[in-house]
Amino acid sequence: MAENISVVDVTPDRYVNRQGYIPGIPLDWLEKVAALSAGKAALLVALVIHREAKMQKMRSNIRLSASATDRMGVSRRSRYRALKTLESGGIISVTTNPGGSTDVALL
Repeated sequence: MAENISVVDVTPDRYVNRQGYIPGIPLDWLEKVAALSAGKAALLVALVIHREAKMQKMRSNIRLSASATDRMGVSRRSRYRALKTLESGGIISVTTNPGGSTDVALL
């Protein structure tokens, strides 16, 4: 038996009627990323980077863990290709540290 389920919009008022904005991600930034990416890996990695930047409250020295991109289904090889694509497109800058960890800065 199907139940009637009502949906309640809980979008905060500050996001209502704002065009060109996805909460937390400026639309122009997302459009730049989408224009660069031929596949989904670059877009997924960009979204993970943006999320990590928000979580760490930083725009630079963002520690990008392999587990964060693994959860999105992005392989290690695809992750490196995506980082290279985003860096060459002027979206991020990448620093590889000794031991293999990767730090990213949003540009």
